[in-house]
Amino acid sequence: MQLLGAADARAPAAVLVVDDDAGIRDVVSTVLRSAGYLTSLAEDGEAGWEALRVRRFDALITDHDMPRLTGLDLIRRVRANALKVPVILMSGRMPFDETSIRPLLMPGAMLRKPFSISDLMVKLTDLLIPAALEAPLTGWQIQGDSGRNPPPGLAASETG
Repeated sequence: MQLLGAADARAPAAVLVVDDDAGIRDVVSTVLRSAGYLTSLAEDGEAGWEALRVRRFDALITDHDMPRLTGLDLIRRVRANALKVPVILMSGRMPFDETSIRPLLMPGAMLRKPFSISDLMVKLTDLLIPAALEAPLTGWQIQGDSGRNPPPGLAASETG
């Protein structure tokens, strides 16, 4: 099952992946593309911000500890500019707890490194399904659903 973007019911969801580690960017992008998502990559928070200024994304996945602009500062900038894009903030070293930044993340989640790909996919799916359900009927759709509603508690591991 793949979520389709609100702008075009036939277009896969677009995800921006921001991480200064090229290996992590490549792995996350490869997994997302194999799941049917469109991905764009940025090597740090400033490059991520530039991408967000010129293109609409359905989700943002960003590392925290990066040069030029941290992931948390990128999210602050996104929220200050009223962008409602769901975010996943990932890092191995976070100098804060999730409850203290939850209002800033919403809609969003934290993911501590190292993480499993299935954890990432579950968090991404959990963030995109509510947005899909709130969109107009002509916007978001779930591909391969054959007119059925997703089962309660749908997770990536349940979709194959």
